[in-house]
Amino acid sequence: GQVRVDPVDPARVWVLDTTIIRSDDGGSSWDGLNGTHVDHHAMVFHPQNPAVILEGNDGGVAISTNGGRNWERLAPLPITQFYEIAHDPRRPERLFGGTQDNGTVWTRTGSLGDWRQAFGGDGFYVLPIPSDGTSAYAESQWGNMVRVDGLFGNPFPFPIAVGNGIPSLSEERRNFATPLAMHPFAEQVLYYGTFRVWRTEDGASSNWVAISPDLTRGTDVERLGTITNIAISPLDGDVIWVGTDDGKVWVSWDYGANWNDITAGLPLRWVTRVVPAPDHLGTAYVTFSGLKWRDPEPHIFKTEDFGGTWTSVSSDLPDAPVNAFAIDPEHTDRIFAGTDIGMFASLDDGDSWFSLDGEMPAVTVADLKIDALGRRLIAGTHGRGMYTFDLDQLGDPTDLESDPELPAVVEFGAPWPQPFSESVRIPVRGVRGATVYDLNGRIVATLRGGDDQVLTWDGLTASGRPAPSGTYVISATAAGTSASTTVLRIR
Repeated sequence: GQVRVDPVDPARVWVLDTTIIRSDDGGSSWDGLNGTHVDHHAMVFHPQNPAVILEGNDGGVAISTNGGRNWERLAPLPITQFYEIAHDPRRPERLFGGTQDNGTVWTRTGSLGDWRQAFGGDGFYVLPIPSDGTSAYAESQWGNMVRVDGLFGNPFPFPIAVGNGIPSLSEERRNFATPLAMHPFAEQVLYYGTFRVWRTEDGASSNWVAISPDLTRGTDVERLGTITNIAISPLDGDVIWVGTDDGKVWVSWDYGANWNDITAGLPLRWVTRVVPAPDHLGTAYVTFSGLKWRDPEPHIFKTEDFGGTWTSVSSDLPDAPVNAFAIDPEHTDRIFAGTDIGMFASLDDGDSWFSLDGEMPAVTVADLKIDALGRRLIAGTHGRGMYTFDLDQLGDPTDLESDPELPAVVEFGAPWPQPFSESVRIPVRGVRGATVYDLNGRIVATLRGGDDQVLTWDGLTASGRPAPSGTYVISATAAGTSASTTVLRIR
């Protein structure tokens, strides 16, 4: 990834790769060095003592005080990159997650210092076994699936391979993040997705069986053609929803005997999630990422008739891929979206969205889960660890309707002109100020308004410099409610 030259000895050259490689003779010969982790990305030398080296890798930061002969890992940093997360529904304080190059990790209590590794590689889907309480299914990249027993009392639990009957990667194409799913009422029934759906009915003790044809577009779209998500209805275990990386969405309502292509009306984009509703059998939401198409638009669609028709519920979400989705089971018009630029919530089933402000930065949200017992939203981020949000902070909708003393909800009107060059005016109700963010979640400027409740941004940053061309998010919070809108700056 990087090449570094010793600041004192120009013949000493470092190459950062899967391992650390060093040459002391200008590249005529090379030696590999053992670091503290694999996959090395960054290196800097102490300006007064080049024998002291700081080095960044997929495990954090390491330091050498003797020119790289030995390395010591510094204190762990809160920068875990989660791909997928889970919680034990019967013991919701137990959280699980698959992490980038740091395996599958879990916690018994949810506290910061109580995390252990259960499986190696790049961690992806993980399914705790509720009735057991000490075991979980986990996987590493390309669908290498295991069952891990004895999570309690064993610092190094032994993983058992449970993929019998599923063809190898060379025979059966599958996604780097191969999806797994568990039947909501029969934990022995598991699903696994390649380009088709596989099922086991005995906890993978015997062979898996393919229960669908190819559900993708085949290999018509280069480097695509795999299943990305499998979801089972929480109301009826016979109803199975499937999404693919090449924009296909399917549903089976007879336990996989027949599959119905319900893609019509949906964009040709990577399906990130299909989430069935907890209160209506024919209702589901599907989210997309256009990253591979260089399409920044947010895509969330809803069906109420098993995919017969679809309605966009993306409304005023800022332009960013949508990676994760969740529904509040007690107030199902409250939905949540995890995007490449942070968390967003809607209290009206997608008619309007607002940034879910709090202590979590505007970082990529890779997965969302709802802890129904604890009334928590759990977010796995790609770079800042895991966060939880108390859903009851949003209040009871019936209370909001009956209490006339509550302040007005924050609302934005349409910014104008749009796009803008010199300045933009943003009508707003419920606040006298707002914050301007770029799409990396960084604060660009702070706005203050007058009695007319119209905010004006002159396109300058807080330092007084012109902001570059691009899309910006205007966000405001008051009285426990938030709202946001986007503006497009051109120069």
